[in-house]
Amino acid sequence: MTTPNVSVLGAGDAATEVLETQEQFADVKPGSILWKLREQAKHSQEDQEVDIPVGGEFGDWLMIRYKTVDPDRLDVFLSGRLNDDSPKALQVNMDLMAQACVGIVGHNPDTEEKELLKHPDGKPMLFEQALIELLDMPIPPGPELLARDVIVMLFSRNGVAIGNHGNTLVRWMQDPGKKLDLGETSTLS
Repeated sequence: MTTPNVSVLGAGDAATEVLETQEQFADVKPGSILWKLREQAKHSQEDQEVDIPVGGEFGDWLMIRYKTVDPDRLDVFLSGRLNDDSPKALQVNMDLMAQACVGIVGHNPDTEEKELLKHPDGKPMLFEQALIELLDMPIPPGPELLARDVIVMLFSRNGVAIGNHGNTLVRWMQDPGKKLDLGETSTLS
């Protein structure tokens, strides 16, 4: 069985290719370009995660574990933000951080040991009041803390630090297969 003619994006009808079945491409030499492309294709389908340090008072001892955000979830998130009458860059950063967070990690920079912080039932901690309680930080009076509140507390109410952390996350999300260089400077944009 063959696949019907498919136009190469941006090349128009003149560059139409006929795609054959995958069985015809079964013999691929290890180390060849096609072999490498297939390895990269496999890797691109894996869940991508990164641990980014909070910095400040926590230094590298507290890290936030993120994964890429599914395009459908990102569309819903962005459309909601675009319909907001007063979108603020820092709030968008914090909301993206909360959407992408899959865990909070304790990290010993001397030994490189990492430990995912968990609830007693084994669920990973996220940006939630329970994290503030676990870290024995003072909880302000009032309603349950929301993700934004927790982020503000973890970053010592430092808007520039929150912005830089969020921008580091965005920089990683642009190419999650590439190792993130945490030494790169990030600026608010």
